[in-house]
Amino acid sequence: MWQSKPVLLLLLLAVTTAATSGKPLLTKITKGAASTALYTAPLSAGRPLVLDLSAPAITTPCSGQTTTVTLSANSTDGSNPLSPVSFAATATCAAAPSGAVGVAGLARSSASFPAQVASTQKVANSFALCLPSDGRTGFSGNGVGAAIFGGGPFFLAPPADRPSITTLLSDGVPLRQPFAGNPGYFVTATNGIAIDGTRVTVSGSGALVVGLSTTIPYAQLRSDVYRPFITAFDRAMGSSAKVAAVKPFELCYDSSKLAPTRFGYLVPNVWT
Repeated sequence: MWQSKPVLLLLLLAVTTAATSGKPLLTKITKGAASTALYTAPLSAGRPLVLDLSAPAITTPCSGQTTTVTLSANSTDGSNPLSPVSFAATATCAAAPSGAVGVAGLARSSASFPAQVASTQKVANSFALCLPSDGRTGFSGNGVGAAIFGGGPFFLAPPADRPSITTLLSDGVPLRQPFAGNPGYFVTATNGIAIDGTRVTVSGSGALVVGLSTTIPYAQLRSDVYRPFITAFDRAMGSSAKVAAVKPFELCYDSSKLAPTRFGYLVPNVWT
């Protein structure tokens, strides 16, 4: 039996298929308000489309079944935005999520956004997401991320980090799809779960299959995984920043007491 529990999730994902030629497309990613926590990209004439890993198509409000839309982004060399690029894409008619004009489906489908970028721009059917950890911008926030569609290389500043980020994105855990009828992306945690290098002992049976989502704001864990996980995380985190829990959360921390990094707050690393 599954028991939904909230756990903060920061995702860095790359999905890659055969490469061709041409320049990849780059767009910024922002995170919405806490009520939705949806990730959007300004792909429709500067207006936001929700990025959805489990959606098989581009969708927009319209009459009928499908329509043609004009989408746009910037070409990139992997480190800088270059010239603006506009292209026509086929979209399925559906209601738009709150605060957006449609959905950019990222699932493995010929109608998905990455697949249509690949066919129109003659680039690889691939994408990489670096998701912002919160909805705040400016010095105190980590509110802007990036998406690259069409292949690498993938660079992050400063230059010393470039080899490591490219290696990280090209040597990731193989993705499986579909699982339980869901068209999204999943990984099997064959080595279990580890927090700061210490393995978390889970008593339940069955493979630990991890589903990746950009529309569910918090990770959902099986009950047999949740309890040992938060116990181990609490131990690794320590009590210096811990505060009284606020429902629905069971562990809460004062962010002003957490050291910031370019990738979010300095907290224990979780590996699967």
